[in-house]
Amino acid sequence: MWLLALYQVVAEEQGADTSKLQGTTQNDIVKEYLSRGTHVFPPVPSLRLTTDMITYTVNRIPKWNPINI
Repeated sequence: MWLLALYQVVAEEQGADTSKLQGTTQNDIVKEYLSRGTHVFPPVPSLRLTTDMITYTVNRIPKWNPINI
């Protein structure tokens, strides 16, 4: 998620249209929590962060794939 923020800031600083950014964010809370144990946040806050990111990208960066399972 932080990488998307960096991409967006660089695009804005260079005068690019951020709605044309394309990419994918690896953000699967189930895999990290249940399988790998490498989660940063507990499941409920992670789910909120994921849904907020989906909402944000759908509205502001529509070509971005906000979750990769």
